[in-house]
Amino acid sequence: MIVLWCRVGLEPELIKIDGSLKSMQKLVGGLIEPVYCLEENAVLLCNEEGLVLSMPFNRFVNEQPIFGDFFICGLGEESFIDLPKNFLYKQYMNLGYDSPIISIVVNQNVEFEESLEYLL
Repeated sequence: MIVLWCRVGLEPELIKIDGSLKSMQKLVGGLIEPVYCLEENAVLLCNEEGLVLSMPFNRFVNEQPIFGDFFICGLGEESFIDLPKNFLYKQYMNLGYDSPIISIVVNQNVEFEESLEYLL
């Protein structure tokens, strides 16, 4: 599953995970909580206890404060799926290259050609 991983204080990265609950929990450092603050086919997943555990502030996403690391993926009918291919392009068009969501770093876990598909 391809996701956009947004760690505190670092540039977001486009990475590939196996899509298991364990792999998702590892990215956020604990229990996952979906936050439906994006377009209807994408979802932000963060640590359910981020604020309670005093995790550091990460950034605002659509005016909602997010604490701790989080990732953005696609939303299927019954499960989480790859980040929609047009998501980053839409964010780029709406927010510009310097937005916290679109300033991505292509991670070595995702093939370069595969990463380009997400930008176009």
